[in-house]
Amino acid sequence: MHGPYRLWEHTHRFYEDGDETIIEDVVRYELPFWPFSEVFHPLVRLQLKRIFQFRQSAVRSCLLGADEQDKTRAVS
Repeated sequence: MHGPYRLWEHTHRFYEDGDETIIEDVVRYELPFWPFSEVFHPLVRLQLKRIFQFRQSAVRSCLLGADEQDKTRAVS
């Protein structure tokens, strides 16, 4: 399968922090057409940040429910 990235490695790490489980995404990517693509790097990074923020919200909603998600959002 091919995508828009020259390299895409996405792994998940799960670890305990007291009574909580932390889910950490580790993404390593390279844009195609280097060095010309470097001008687009800030835009791509912003888009990826938005994507993962949405996913974080969706995971919280699925695992905690809407009421608990609101409480964690107020603390964050």
